[in-house]
Amino acid sequence: DSHDDLDNRSRRNNLIFFGIPDVQNETWATSEERIVSFCSEKLNIQIDSAAIERAHRLG
Repeated sequence: DSHDDLDNRSRRNNLIFFGIPDVQNETWATSEERIVSFCSEKLNIQIDSAAIERAHRLG
């Protein structure tokens, strides 16, 4: 139905990263910086932080 379609479209560009340690008082900007660093250092993928619309913790 249209509700499922909307849900699926809203999730299509999401990535979930596991194993990145929490930092006390982490902000969305800090989360974004950590993801950019993780991708560069561990995955050898260079990404521009402008490509990240939102970065936040799930739990």
